[in-house]
Amino acid sequence: MTANVRIARTVATVTKHDGQRRHIDLTQPVKSNALSISLLVLLYNALSEIPVKHFRNAALALTRVNEAREAYLESVPDEVKPAPKPKLPPVPPIVLPAEGAPGGQILPAYAEAKPIVSPRRSHARVIRILREHPGKGHRRARWHNYRDGMTLGEIRGGSGTNLDDVRYYVKHGFMRIEEPGQDG
Repeated sequence: MTANVRIARTVATVTKHDGQRRHIDLTQPVKSNALSISLLVLLYNALSEIPVKHFRNAALALTRVNEAREAYLESVPDEVKPAPKPKLPPVPPIVLPAEGAPGGQILPAYAEAKPIVSPRRSHARVIRILREHPGKGHRRARWHNYRDGMTLGEIRGGSGTNLDDVRYYVKHGFMRIEEPGQDG
């Protein structure tokens, strides 16, 4: 049987010949039913400096593997804490007056603008607002982000604008999309 053992800090990964993997937490003692004696030999050889060919029995194998595991853990430096991620200033939520409620309705702010990687001809098409949006919900809350004459490229790259919204507005007759230079 061929197998491979890789150790990364406090986890040993045993990969068997058939591709099965088993992760062993080295912070816990290895149990008797965890691995066969041949895999315990591989784990011991990965953990210790002096390799062995075999153990006489499973009890001896477990004792030696756990001794090697403890020696290995003493040699591993403590975890280095990763540098904290820089905190971005909070984005204020959008507050709209809600129907019949004082103070307004608070909606979550939207993510930053996505850059247009490769501008396409379709990004030059413009929107024309046909009528005011009478509805409710998040699309109504974002309606103020759209201007007559905006290009689809501006909408795709803008903050608080979404091409799905435009499709919805066109489908329900609030907007239409025109080719550039087309007079409405």
